Amino acid sequence: IGSVIHKIEKQFQKALKSKKDFLQLAEKTDDIETAGSRFEELKSKLAATKAQQQDAERRIKELNGKIQENKDSLKKAENAAEELRSEISSAEKKVNDLQNKINSAVDESKNIANKIKDINKEKGNLREKKASTETELKQAEENLEEYDNLDKTETSKLNQDELKSEVNEIETEIKKLKPINERAVDDYEKIKERYESQKGYYNKLDEEKQTLIDFMDEIDQKKTKVFMETYEEISENFTEIFSELSPGGTGRLVLENPEEPLEGGLEIEAKPKGKKLENVASLSGGEKALTGLTFIFAIQKTTPSALYVLDELDAHLDPQNQKGVAKMVKRFAQDSQIIVVTLRDSMMSVADKLFGVSMDNEDISHIVSVDLKEIVEEN
Repeated sequence: IGSVIHKIEKQFQKALKSKKDFLQLAEKTDDIETAGSRFEELKSKLAATKAQQQDAERRIKELNGKIQENKDSLKKAENAAEELRSEISSAEKKVNDLQNKINSAVDESKNIANKIKDINKEKGNLREKKASTETELKQAEENLEEYDNLDKTETSKLNQDELKSEVNEIETEIKKLKPINERAVDDYEKIKERYESQKGYYNKLDEEKQTLIDFMDEIDQKKTKVFMETYEEISENFTEIFSELSPGGTGRLVLENPEEPLEGGLEIEAKPKGKKLENVASLSGGEKALTGLTFIFAIQKTTPSALYVLDELDAHLDPQNQKGVAKMVKRFAQDSQIIVVTLRDSMMSVADKLFGVSMDNEDISHIVSVDLKEIVEEN
Protein backbone atom coordinates (compact mmCIF):
# COMPACT_ATOMS: atom_id res chain seq x y z
CA ILE A 1 0.00 0.00 0.00
CA GLY A 2 2.87 2.34 0.80
CA SER A 3 4.36 1.73 -2.64
CA VAL A 4 1.00 2.59 -4.26
CA ILE A 5 0.85 5.94 -2.43
CA HIS A 6 4.48 6.63 -3.39
CA LYS A 7 3.66 5.89 -7.04
CA ILE A 8 0.65 8.24 -6.92
CA GLU A 9 2.76 11.00 -5.40
CA LYS A 10 5.38 10.56 -8.17
CA GLN A 11 2.61 10.85 -10.81
CA PHE A 12 1.35 13.97 -9.05
CA GLN A 13 4.84 15.59 -9.09
CA LYS A 14 5.26 14.57 -12.72
CA ALA A 15 1.97 16.21 -13.61
CA LEU A 16 2.99 19.45 -11.88
CA LYS A 17 6.33 19.43 -13.72
CA SER A 18 4.61 18.81 -17.05
CA LYS A 19 2.27 21.70 -16.31
CA LYS A 20 5.20 24.10 -15.79
CA ASP A 21 6.97 22.84 -18.94
CA PHE A 22 3.90 23.43 -21.12
CA LEU A 23 3.31 26.89 -19.69
CA GLN A 24 6.92 27.79 -20.50
CA LEU A 25 6.50 26.35 -24.00
CA ALA A 26 3.33 28.33 -24.48
CA GLU A 27 5.10 31.56 -23.50
CA LYS A 28 7.88 30.90 -26.04
CA THR A 29 5.61 29.88 -28.91
CA ASP A 30 2.57 32.05 -28.07
CA ASP A 31 0.44 28.94 -28.64
CA ILE A 32 -1.86 29.66 -25.71
CA GLU A 33 -4.79 27.61 -27.04
CA THR A 34 -2.73 24.41 -27.39
CA ALA A 35 -1.14 24.92 -23.99
CA GLY A 36 -4.54 25.52 -22.42
CA SER A 37 -5.90 22.34 -23.91
CA ARG A 38 -2.91 20.36 -22.66
CA PHE A 39 -3.26 22.04 -19.27
CA GLU A 40 -6.88 20.93 -18.99
CA GLU A 41 -5.79 17.41 -19.86
CA LEU A 42 -3.12 17.49 -17.17
CA LYS A 43 -5.64 18.97 -14.75
CA SER A 44 -7.97 16.03 -15.35
CA LYS A 45 -5.15 13.54 -14.81
CA LEU A 46 -4.20 15.38 -11.64
CA ALA A 47 -7.76 15.14 -10.34
CA ALA A 48 -7.83 11.44 -11.17
CA THR A 49 -4.51 10.97 -9.39
CA LYS A 50 -5.83 12.73 -6.29
CA ALA A 51 -8.93 10.55 -6.38
CA GLN A 52 -6.72 7.45 -6.52
CA GLN A 53 -4.73 8.74 -3.56
CA GLN A 54 -7.90 9.37 -1.54
CA ASP A 55 -9.20 5.92 -2.44
CA ALA A 56 -5.88 4.34 -1.37
CA GLU A 57 -6.00 6.24 1.95
CA ARG A 58 -9.58 5.06 2.48
CA ARG A 59 -8.56 1.45 1.79
CA ILE A 60 -5.66 1.81 4.25
CA LYS A 61 -8.06 3.08 6.91
CA GLU A 62 -10.49 0.19 6.28
CA LEU A 63 -7.69 -2.39 6.39
CA ASN A 64 -6.33 -0.92 9.63
CA GLY A 65 -9.82 -1.17 11.10
CA LYS A 66 -10.13 -4.82 10.05
CA ILE A 67 -6.67 -5.58 11.44
CA GLN A 68 -7.62 -4.02 14.79
CA GLU A 69 -10.91 -5.99 14.86
CA ASN A 70 -9.03 -9.23 14.17
CA LYS A 71 -6.50 -8.38 16.91
CA ASP A 72 -9.33 -7.74 19.39
CA SER A 73 -11.06 -11.02 18.45
CA LEU A 74 -7.79 -12.91 18.79
CA LYS A 75 -7.11 -11.30 22.16
CA LYS A 76 -10.59 -12.27 23.43
CA ALA A 77 -10.13 -15.85 22.25
CA GLU A 78 -6.71 -16.07 23.93
CA ASN A 79 -8.14 -14.65 27.19
CA ALA A 80 -11.04 -17.13 27.10
CA ALA A 81 -8.65 -20.04 26.48
CA GLU A 82 -6.37 -18.87 29.32
CA GLU A 83 -9.33 -18.61 31.71
CA LEU A 84 -10.48 -22.12 30.77
CA ARG A 85 -6.97 -23.52 31.28
CA SER A 86 -6.76 -21.74 34.66
CA GLU A 87 -10.14 -23.15 35.75
CA ILE A 88 -9.14 -26.67 34.71
CA SER A 89 -5.79 -26.38 36.56
CA SER A 90 -7.54 -25.06 39.70
CA ALA A 91 -10.14 -27.82 39.54
CA GLU A 92 -7.44 -30.49 39.17
CA LYS A 93 -5.57 -29.06 42.18
CA LYS A 94 -8.74 -29.10 44.29
CA VAL A 95 -9.43 -32.69 43.25
CA ASN A 96 -5.90 -33.73 44.27
CA ASP A 97 -6.21 -31.93 47.62
CA LEU A 98 -9.58 -33.49 48.27
CA GLN A 99 -8.27 -36.92 47.30
CA ASN A 100 -5.41 -36.56 49.83
CA LYS A 101 -7.86 -35.47 52.54
CA ILE A 102 -10.18 -38.35 51.68
CA ASN A 103 -7.30 -40.84 51.84
CA SER A 104 -6.28 -39.45 55.25
CA ALA A 105 -9.88 -39.58 56.49
CA VAL A 106 -10.26 -43.14 55.20
CA ASP A 107 -7.10 -44.24 57.06
CA GLU A 108 -8.21 -42.55 60.26
CA SER A 109 -11.70 -44.02 59.84
CA LYS A 110 -10.18 -47.49 59.53
CA ASN A 111 -8.14 -46.97 62.71
CA ILE A 112 -11.22 -45.79 64.59
CA ALA A 113 -13.23 -48.73 63.24
CA ASN A 114 -10.54 -51.13 64.47
CA LYS A 115 -10.56 -49.50 67.92
CA ILE A 116 -14.35 -49.70 68.04
CA LYS A 117 -14.16 -53.33 67.04
CA ASP A 118 -11.70 -54.05 69.87
CA ILE A 119 -13.87 -52.13 72.35
CA ASN A 120 -16.99 -54.00 71.22
CA LYS A 121 -15.11 -57.25 71.67
CA GLU A 122 -13.97 -56.25 75.16
CA LYS A 123 -17.46 -55.05 75.97
CA GLY A 124 -18.88 -58.44 74.93
CA ASN A 125 -16.38 -60.26 77.11
CA LEU A 126 -17.29 -58.01 80.04
CA ARG A 127 -20.97 -58.68 79.51
CA GLU A 128 -20.32 -62.41 79.49
CA LYS A 129 -18.24 -62.16 82.68
CA LYS A 130 -20.87 -59.96 84.28
CA ALA A 131 -23.63 -62.44 83.46
CA SER A 132 -21.53 -65.33 84.74
CA THR A 133 -20.70 -63.43 87.93
CA GLU A 134 -24.32 -62.49 88.53
CA THR A 135 -25.32 -66.13 88.06
CA GLU A 136 -22.67 -67.35 90.47
CA LEU A 137 -23.56 -64.60 92.93
CA LYS A 138 -27.21 -65.53 92.77
CA GLN A 139 -26.34 -69.17 93.30
CA ALA A 140 -24.15 -68.23 96.28
CA GLU A 141 -26.99 -66.18 97.80
CA GLU A 142 -29.34 -69.12 97.37
CA ASN A 143 -26.80 -71.43 98.98
CA LEU A 144 -26.35 -68.93 101.82
CA GLU A 145 -30.09 -68.70 102.34
CA GLU A 146 -30.36 -72.47 102.47
CA TYR A 147 -27.45 -72.52 104.90
CA ASP A 148 -29.15 -69.98 107.17
CA ASN A 149 -32.35 -72.03 107.17
CA LEU A 150 -30.60 -75.19 108.29
CA ASP A 151 -30.87 -76.03 111.92
CA LYS A 152 -27.86 -76.73 114.00
CA THR A 153 -28.37 -80.42 113.74
CA GLU A 154 -28.35 -80.31 109.93
CA THR A 155 -25.47 -77.88 109.98
CA SER A 156 -23.43 -80.12 112.07
CA LYS A 157 -24.07 -82.87 109.67
CA LEU A 158 -22.74 -80.84 106.67
CA ASN A 159 -19.28 -81.46 105.46
CA GLN A 160 -17.35 -78.38 106.54
CA ASP A 161 -14.55 -79.14 104.10
CA GLU A 162 -16.93 -79.06 101.12
CA LEU A 163 -18.28 -75.67 102.16
CA LYS A 164 -14.80 -74.22 102.49
CA SER A 165 -13.85 -75.62 99.11
CA GLU A 166 -16.92 -74.06 97.48
CA VAL A 167 -16.17 -70.69 99.09
CA ASN A 168 -12.61 -70.81 97.82
CA GLU A 169 -13.80 -71.56 94.28
CA ILE A 170 -16.17 -68.59 94.33
CA GLU A 171 -13.44 -66.26 95.60
CA THR A 172 -11.11 -67.53 92.85
CA GLU A 173 -13.72 -66.78 90.17
CA ILE A 174 -14.21 -63.30 91.56
CA LYS A 175 -10.46 -62.64 91.44
CA LYS A 176 -10.37 -63.75 87.80
CA LEU A 177 -12.81 -60.98 86.89
CA LYS A 178 -10.49 -58.29 88.25
CA PRO A 179 -9.32 -55.75 87.26
CA ILE A 180 -12.46 -54.46 85.48
CA ASN A 181 -12.04 -51.38 83.21
CA GLU A 182 -14.96 -49.31 84.46
CA ARG A 183 -14.17 -46.50 81.97
CA ALA A 184 -14.44 -48.79 78.93
CA VAL A 185 -18.05 -47.79 78.26
CA ASP A 186 -17.22 -44.05 78.48
CA ASP A 187 -14.20 -44.50 76.17
CA TYR A 188 -16.36 -46.38 73.71
CA GLU A 189 -18.94 -43.57 73.59
CA LYS A 190 -16.24 -40.91 73.03
CA ILE A 191 -14.56 -42.89 70.24
CA LYS A 192 -17.95 -43.59 68.69
CA GLU A 193 -18.77 -39.85 68.74
CA ARG A 194 -15.40 -39.03 67.14
CA TYR A 195 -15.97 -41.71 64.53
CA GLU A 196 -19.36 -40.24 63.61
CA SER A 197 -17.80 -36.76 63.30
CA GLN A 198 -14.98 -38.04 61.07
CA LYS A 199 -17.46 -40.00 59.00
CA GLY A 200 -19.53 -36.84 58.41
CA TYR A 201 -16.39 -34.95 57.35
CA TYR A 202 -15.44 -37.79 55.04
CA ASN A 203 -18.91 -37.80 53.44
CA LYS A 204 -18.68 -34.03 52.90
CA LEU A 205 -15.27 -34.37 51.21
CA ASP A 206 -16.61 -37.19 49.08
CA GLU A 207 -19.53 -34.99 47.95
CA GLU A 208 -17.15 -32.11 47.08
CA LYS A 209 -14.93 -34.52 45.18
CA GLN A 210 -17.91 -35.79 43.19
CA THR A 211 -18.97 -32.19 42.45
CA LEU A 212 -15.52 -31.40 41.01
CA ILE A 213 -15.49 -34.63 39.02
CA ASP A 214 -18.91 -33.75 37.57
CA PHE A 215 -17.63 -30.24 36.72
CA MET A 216 -14.56 -31.65 34.95
CA ASP A 217 -16.76 -34.14 33.09
CA GLU A 218 -18.94 -31.25 31.96
CA ILE A 219 -15.88 -29.34 30.70
CA ASP A 220 -14.64 -32.46 28.87
CA GLN A 221 -18.06 -32.88 27.27
CA LYS A 222 -18.05 -29.27 26.08
CA LYS A 223 -14.50 -29.64 24.74
CA THR A 224 -15.46 -32.85 22.96
CA LYS A 225 -18.60 -31.23 21.51
CA VAL A 226 -16.68 -28.23 20.15
CA PHE A 227 -13.93 -30.49 18.81
CA MET A 228 -16.37 -32.83 17.06
CA GLU A 229 -18.32 -29.94 15.50
CA THR A 230 -15.09 -28.45 14.14
CA TYR A 231 -13.77 -31.86 13.08
CA GLU A 232 -16.93 -32.75 11.18
CA GLU A 233 -16.93 -29.42 9.32
CA ILE A 234 -13.22 -29.67 8.45
CA SER A 235 -13.68 -33.33 7.41
CA GLU A 236 -16.53 -32.41 5.09
CA ASN A 237 -14.52 -29.54 3.59
CA PHE A 238 -11.47 -31.81 3.19
CA THR A 239 -13.42 -34.41 1.21
CA GLU A 240 -14.96 -31.72 -1.01
CA ILE A 241 -11.70 -29.85 -1.69
CA PHE A 242 -9.69 -33.04 -2.31
CA SER A 243 -12.18 -34.14 -4.97
CA GLU A 244 -11.86 -30.70 -6.57
CA LEU A 245 -8.03 -30.61 -6.57
CA SER A 246 -7.74 -34.29 -7.55
CA PRO A 247 -10.62 -35.00 -9.98
CA GLY A 248 -11.76 -38.60 -9.68
CA GLY A 249 -10.03 -39.03 -6.31
CA THR A 250 -11.39 -39.18 -2.77
CA GLY A 251 -10.00 -38.27 0.66
CA ARG A 252 -11.19 -38.33 4.23
CA LEU A 253 -10.15 -37.61 7.82
CA VAL A 254 -10.25 -40.48 10.35
CA LEU A 255 -10.10 -40.26 14.17
CA GLU A 256 -7.74 -42.73 15.86
CA ASN A 257 -10.07 -43.03 18.86
CA PRO A 258 -13.68 -42.20 17.88
CA GLU A 259 -14.98 -43.09 21.36
CA GLU A 260 -12.56 -40.67 23.08
CA PRO A 261 -11.52 -38.22 20.33
CA LEU A 262 -9.44 -36.03 22.67
CA GLU A 263 -7.34 -39.05 23.69
CA GLY A 264 -6.26 -39.96 20.15
CA GLY A 265 -4.86 -38.36 17.02
CA LEU A 266 -6.05 -37.73 13.48
CA GLU A 267 -5.22 -39.72 10.36
CA ILE A 268 -5.57 -38.64 6.73
CA GLU A 269 -6.56 -41.16 4.07
CA ALA A 270 -6.38 -40.23 0.39
CA LYS A 271 -7.16 -42.03 -2.85
CA PRO A 272 -5.93 -40.25 -5.99
CA LYS A 273 -7.58 -41.29 -9.21
CA GLY A 274 -6.53 -44.79 -10.30
CA LYS A 275 -5.01 -45.73 -6.90
CA LYS A 276 -6.26 -47.51 -3.81
CA LEU A 277 -7.14 -45.77 -0.56
CA GLU A 278 -3.93 -45.26 1.48
CA ASN A 279 -2.64 -43.45 4.52
CA VAL A 280 -1.02 -40.12 3.65
CA ALA A 281 2.38 -41.51 4.72
CA SER A 282 2.27 -43.97 1.81
CA LEU A 283 1.70 -41.34 -0.91
CA SER A 284 4.30 -39.85 -3.23
CA GLY A 285 5.85 -36.45 -2.61
CA GLY A 286 3.51 -34.59 -4.97
CA GLU A 287 0.46 -36.42 -3.60
CA LYS A 288 1.52 -35.62 -0.03
CA ALA A 289 1.89 -31.95 -0.94
CA LEU A 290 -1.56 -31.89 -2.58
CA THR A 291 -3.12 -33.65 0.42
CA GLY A 292 -1.45 -31.25 2.85
CA LEU A 293 -2.71 -28.24 0.89
CA THR A 294 -6.19 -29.76 0.92
CA PHE A 295 -6.04 -30.00 4.70
CA ILE A 296 -4.90 -26.35 4.99
CA PHE A 297 -7.67 -25.16 2.66
CA ALA A 298 -10.23 -27.21 4.62
CA ILE A 299 -9.20 -25.50 7.88
CA GLN A 300 -9.13 -22.10 6.18
CA LYS A 301 -12.64 -22.62 4.87
CA THR A 302 -13.90 -23.61 8.33
CA THR A 303 -12.24 -20.78 10.29
CA PRO A 304 -10.85 -18.18 7.87
CA SER A 305 -7.91 -16.02 8.93
CA ALA A 306 -7.16 -12.49 7.81
CA LEU A 307 -3.67 -13.23 6.45
CA TYR A 308 -1.87 -16.29 5.04
CA VAL A 309 1.80 -16.60 4.00
CA LEU A 310 2.54 -19.66 1.82
CA ASP A 311 6.12 -20.44 0.80
CA GLU A 312 6.40 -22.36 -2.50
CA LEU A 313 3.30 -24.42 -1.84
CA ASP A 314 3.31 -25.55 -5.50
CA ALA A 315 6.98 -26.63 -5.65
CA HIS A 316 6.21 -30.39 -5.73
CA LEU A 317 3.04 -30.25 -7.85
CA ASP A 318 2.74 -31.18 -11.51
CA PRO A 319 1.46 -28.51 -13.97
CA GLN A 320 -2.15 -29.70 -13.80
CA ASN A 321 -2.28 -29.63 -10.00
CA GLN A 322 -0.47 -26.28 -9.98
CA LYS A 323 -3.33 -24.74 -11.98
CA GLY A 324 -5.94 -26.27 -9.65
CA VAL A 325 -4.20 -25.00 -6.52
CA ALA A 326 -3.71 -21.54 -8.07
CA LYS A 327 -7.40 -21.37 -8.91
CA MET A 328 -8.34 -22.26 -5.34
CA VAL A 329 -5.90 -19.74 -3.85
CA LYS A 330 -7.47 -17.08 -6.07
CA ARG A 331 -10.92 -18.00 -4.77
CA PHE A 332 -9.87 -17.93 -1.11
CA ALA A 333 -8.10 -14.60 -1.65
CA GLN A 334 -11.51 -12.95 -1.99
CA ASP A 335 -12.02 -13.30 1.79
CA SER A 336 -8.41 -13.20 3.07
CA GLN A 337 -5.09 -11.63 2.16
CA ILE A 338 -2.72 -14.30 0.83
CA ILE A 339 1.00 -13.85 0.21
CA VAL A 340 2.60 -16.61 -1.86
CA VAL A 341 6.28 -17.18 -2.59
CA THR A 342 6.39 -18.96 -5.95
CA LEU A 343 8.38 -19.54 -9.14
CA ARG A 344 5.45 -20.98 -11.12
CA ASP A 345 3.71 -19.06 -13.90
CA SER A 346 0.33 -20.62 -13.09
CA MET A 347 0.39 -19.13 -9.58
CA MET A 348 1.70 -15.75 -10.79
CA SER A 349 -1.10 -15.51 -13.34
CA VAL A 350 -3.82 -15.41 -10.66
CA ALA A 351 -2.10 -12.82 -8.44
CA ASP A 352 -3.34 -9.25 -8.07
CA LYS A 353 0.17 -7.87 -7.65
CA LEU A 354 3.64 -9.32 -8.23
CA PHE A 355 6.82 -8.39 -6.37
CA GLY A 356 10.17 -9.42 -7.83
CA VAL A 357 13.59 -9.15 -6.17
CA SER A 358 16.72 -8.68 -8.28
CA MET A 359 20.37 -8.00 -7.46
CA ASP A 360 22.55 -5.58 -9.41
CA ASN A 361 26.27 -5.77 -10.11
CA GLU A 362 27.02 -4.20 -6.74
CA ASP A 363 25.12 -6.97 -4.86
CA ILE A 364 22.32 -4.60 -3.92
CA SER A 365 18.80 -6.01 -3.96
CA HIS A 366 16.00 -4.13 -5.72
CA ILE A 367 12.27 -4.77 -5.51
CA VAL A 368 10.14 -4.43 -8.62
CA SER A 369 6.35 -4.53 -8.38
CA VAL A 370 3.72 -5.05 -11.05
CA ASP A 371 0.01 -4.45 -10.49
CA LEU A 372 -1.62 -7.01 -12.76
CA LYS A 373 -5.06 -5.67 -12.04
CA GLU A 374 -4.15 -2.20 -13.36
CA ILE A 375 -2.55 -3.72 -16.45
CA VAL A 376 -5.69 -5.71 -17.21
CA GLU A 377 -7.86 -2.61 -16.73
CA GLU A 378 -5.65 -0.53 -19.04
CA ASN A 379 -5.73 -3.22 -21.73
